[in-house]
Amino acid sequence: MEIRLVQIGNSRGLRLPKSVIDAVGLTDRADLAIEDGALVIRPRSQSSRNGWTGAFGERGGDIPEEDAAWLEADLEGDDAD
Repeated sequence: MEIRLVQIGNSRGLRLPKSVIDAVGLTDRADLAIEDGALVIRPRSQSSRNGWTGAFGERGGDIPEEDAAWLEADLEGDDAD
């Protein structure tokens, strides 16, 4: 499938057909990588803090349930990854 890059401010963007977005399971966020010279877009599968609860638990500390929920929650607007 051929698609065109479009101007978005000083950047360029890709418009993906809805059928592609649905087939891959993309939502509002995705993971982007370059692998062997190819651009790869994958659905975002994990919270940025995924696994933190287990890591803290391995250090011998008990984590209250409300803190565990916070540690595993998705970070809205987190672009640090």
